[in-house]
Amino acid sequence: MNLRFAKLAPLQSANAFSLIVVSALALIVGAMVLRVAFDSDLAPPPGVGSLLDPKFSLVDQNGKTFTNASFEGKPRLLTFGYTSCPDICPTTLSALAENITELGKNAGKLQWIFITVDPKNDTPARLKAYLAAFSPRLIGLTGSPGTVSAALDKYRVFRASKPQPEGTYSIDHTSTVFLITADGRLQNTIKESELGTRAALTKIKRLISS
Repeated sequence: MNLRFAKLAPLQSANAFSLIVVSALALIVGAMVLRVAFDSDLAPPPGVGSLLDPKFSLVDQNGKTFTNASFEGKPRLLTFGYTSCPDICPTTLSALAENITELGKNAGKLQWIFITVDPKNDTPARLKAYLAAFSPRLIGLTGSPGTVSAALDKYRVFRASKPQPEGTYSIDHTSTVFLITADGRLQNTIKESELGTRAALTKIKRLISS
């Protein structure tokens, strides 16, 4: 038996195992970095105070054209999601619906906008039926995949579609709510962890009075 080979074989196996472990750790760390980079609760894409007033042309849930000019000089609250979203979207919209009720007439001083991240499936009719379950003040926006994607890019919204084993899909997306002043500045954000809290309502009231 070649003793030199006998000594090298375990060493080579150990090196191969170490390489596998290092590669796996690198993938995990990379995934964590992406999570931090794109998770809206950890790192909101735009900075507070940023100008966030892009030009776009989409369609609302009534089939009418809605552009950046449709904001009519009002402050606005923007959220992003899709109608088949299983968790964060209904949670966010339910919390905002409660805020609308708490604000009473003052809720009309804001525009409450929901932009789909799934334009292929979220037609105006589908958005209308979905949003009606939360509040009539909510404005749902959709359009062609190209125009919606362009608008989302301008708002720096992250989204990534993931196929599911049963043949369906899910979409990871920015869950932060954007609070934008009448002149198009990002005044503040509401993180997922703040939904339904007094702190969130305080931020919305501050936006109304800005």
